[in-house]
Amino acid sequence: MRCSLKLLALFGVLVASSVCWAQGTDSGKYKGIGRTPTAEEIKAWDISIGISGKELPPGSGTPADGAKVYADKCAMCHGANEQGGIGPRLVGGKGTLTSAKPVKTIGSY
Repeated sequence: MRCSLKLLALFGVLVASSVCWAQGTDSGKYKGIGRTPTAEEIKAWDISIGISGKELPPGSGTPADGAKVYADKCAMCHGANEQGGIGPRLVGGKGTLTSAKPVKTIGSY
């Protein structure tokens, strides 16, 4: 009986949260604030680089140049030592892909 009451209370909290969230998503309170970004603005923020590397600009560089680019553009999400943060980690995980908790990084593939 005690477990049933806990589940009922949890269900009530979830329903109440869902209702509050749904009402807040399109309440109309903030009309006229903000604007849709232009295609140029979106392109300027899109710094994602896929696994194929096709999004990289043409050119050349040295490892030192690459380290500066990483520090300027990537470290804020992937961490100064590629250990992750907001973005996924980029190092480690070797030999873990067949484990119960695979660590999907460049090194594990």
